[in-house]
Amino acid sequence: MIPAADRPYFAAFLDLRGRPGVVVGGGAIAAGKVETLLRSGVRVTVIAPDLCARLTELTTLGAIRHEPRRFQPGDVMGAEIAIAATDDAAVNEAVADAARSQRIPVNVADDAARSTFIMPALVDRAPVQIAISTGGASPLLARKLRAIIETAVPFAFGRLAALAARFREASKRKIQNSAARRRFWKGVIDGPVADLVFAGRDGEAARMLEQDLGSGGASTGVEGMVYLVDARAGEPELLTLRALRILQTADVVLYEDHVPQVVVDLARREAERIRTDAGSEELAIRLAREGKRVVWLGDGAARISGDVALEVVPGVAPAREIGV
Repeated sequence: MIPAADRPYFAAFLDLRGRPGVVVGGGAIAAGKVETLLRSGVRVTVIAPDLCARLTELTTLGAIRHEPRRFQPGDVMGAEIAIAATDDAAVNEAVADAARSQRIPVNVADDAARSTFIMPALVDRAPVQIAISTGGASPLLARKLRAIIETAVPFAFGRLAALAARFREASKRKIQNSAARRRFWKGVIDGPVADLVFAGRDGEAARMLEQDLGSGGASTGVEGMVYLVDARAGEPELLTLRALRILQTADVVLYEDHVPQVVVDLARREAERIRTDAGSEELAIRLAREGKRVVWLGDGAARISGDVALEVVPGVAPAREIGV
């Protein structure tokens, strides 16, 4: 039996667009909660005798409705989410009790024990969202992890997801076989369309995706290619984001003796890993001709020739100190 305090929360993303929500409190903490709800499309009512400058501004703009008074238990009636964010523990407890009695999800700021849900630290690459939670144990740690992930996840991931959303229904019409459609989208996410998005060439990416769908998905796939990644530094923290992304889409990883296993292990789980030897250049060429994405981890001096696509990927980022 897992102790109650150690049980993980059930992670979920709720669709509250256009739904009513109540925030009790008029200070800076309440304002932060309100803005989070507004970004999710919640119709927010704030109940507080007084408002901070930001909440006053949102009220003036018509973004929220303000009830200038103290909380009453009936205020949660009809709401689909409630948040207590006052500096009065008794008021916060009253909000939690009223919401629980109506089976309304409730969050009490900095009080996980009285909350039925907690608000995670969020990395927002809309429509992509990454939620981070410590189960209320350490909000500061959650924010630290968010800061680390913020630096590692480019905003282009959000643009790539939005592009995929634009063509999702069309892909269902054009490619009715689900397995074939999955292969098609794998080719989009791992292939030249994604590369164009990451290069900031979203218009070209959309045209390529539209053209590939026009051919029934026959022309899109993971193109055979060899990537030479300089991994001499041996420290995962020093690898460029481009090198990490290439590793995580690799079909085969060829690695030289001096490359630490911890760097090799950054490749996607399904990738085949092969230690290089005298014939590895020929092997890399053959695999690329078979349509594989081959990553060569080494000192960048591998000799790859022939009619295969080749890219030299900067493997080492400028040294930076990572705080703990």
